[in-house]
Amino acid sequence: MVRITEFLVRRFVDRPSEVTDQQVRTGYVRLECWTSIVGNIVLGTVKLFLGFLTGSIALTADAAHTYGDMVSSIVLLVSMRVAASPPDKKHPHGHGRAEAIGTLVLAAMLIITAVEFAHPAFDRFVGLSGFVPAGMKELGWVLIPVLILFWGFKEWMARFSADLGRRISSEALEGDAQHHRSDALATL
Repeated sequence: MVRITEFLVRRFVDRPSEVTDQQVRTGYVRLECWTSIVGNIVLGTVKLFLGFLTGSIALTADAAHTYGDMVSSIVLLVSMRVAASPPDKKHPHGHGRAEAIGTLVLAAMLIITAVEFAHPAFDRFVGLSGFVPAGMKELGWVLIPVLILFWGFKEWMARFSADLGRRISSEALEGDAQHHRSDALATL
């Protein structure tokens, strides 16, 4: 894992040892965000495909959550850019609140997603829908190793984010690492 991280840092962060420089710090955050975005696109697409194939609400909901993680990385990129903007006439104290607003948008998105998936899951649980996913019986045995791979990938993302966060003393990246880790544990 350390070799992959070192390779990515050398490839995508200019002057990586100068962690007190704001441009270098931004490079580290950008690297973490884009790695999360690409990883979550791939992971979410595979989860969504398997969820549809097996009829599993849990996998489909997990795919939506994974796509939500991608959106959170995009919001972090945008809010970081806005928050770094210099003060202007409308915002004499700067744009630091942009990150908080982005967080509120993400929270609302996650709540809406949870409600949308909770309803059909509850119906299945109490037997109101009468639907039994046939794909789970046929493909369930394949899902266990695949889910273990998903767990391993999300755990790698957690360690990657934590490593970058420690390098630049970023609570945001270390927090994102904990988010990746909780996703990994939820997958298990």
